[in-house]
Amino acid sequence: MSNKNVYVVNWLHHDDAHVLWLEKQPEIQAESNELEAAKDCLCELICDHLGDSEACLELKPVNYLDLAEWYALRPIEQAGLSNEPHSIFTKGRCNGCGYPLGERNEVLLNSANKLKNGVGFFSNTRPYINYYSEALLTQLTNLFGTVFNTRPILYKGEPTGYVEILNAPDVHYQLHKGVKADSKLRTTFKCRQCHRASFANSEEEALAVEALKPNSVNFVRLSALNTLMLVLDSKAVQQINQKLRLHRFSAVPVQVMPEEQLYIPTDLPEVEHINWR
Repeated sequence: MSNKNVYVVNWLHHDDAHVLWLEKQPEIQAESNELEAAKDCLCELICDHLGDSEACLELKPVNYLDLAEWYALRPIEQAGLSNEPHSIFTKGRCNGCGYPLGERNEVLLNSANKLKNGVGFFSNTRPYINYYSEALLTQLTNLFGTVFNTRPILYKGEPTGYVEILNAPDVHYQLHKGVKADSKLRTTFKCRQCHRASFANSEEEALAVEALKPNSVNFVRLSALNTLMLVLDSKAVQQINQKLRLHRFSAVPVQVMPEEQLYIPTDLPEVEHINWR
């Protein structure tokens, strides 16, 4: 991608925090108590993910919980895993696309960083793996009766108070009918080595509204770059007490549509190798 592109950025200010995310690629987001620090962080992420070292940001203010009916509990922190990428899945990782082969094995995740806040993600896995504070999940269980299947995450060999959620997604994102997957994105491909199919079109991804349960925690695959997200309706999100540090997350609207208006694309470009760096 060439330099000096202008990016429309949604700007949410709540609980003394500034949350910024790209309107067309909401998975690229940053948060800080200072607006300028959040902007600097977002520019660094744009450089890392999109290769644009001179991004220009156009901020568009939005109102908290006035945007949609459904929200994802998105990370506000990121960390790195010290595990070898091939070691945490039963058959390692594909040498072509870098995605996992087989199922998640019993190896505990070891963070290379001290973890903080309620929700974060490990940025050196494909797809990303989120981590959650036990305190936040306990609150969600108390509020909604959700049963989480979790495994502890370690830092320097010791438990962190954060966990990996092992529940499989019940709901998967799809594209609007009539919209093609974006072949320019590295997340759209059919791997010639492992035959994995992956697709994305950041402007036209949605969830089937019939598949989501109100007043409940929904386990969702929200994009090609995330293994699992927690999605709740707006009333449920407002019940969560985010004043404590271990309960903090970014509530970002997700698009929902009737199932009949969505589909999963099968016409994808074949690739031999993806360079994620």
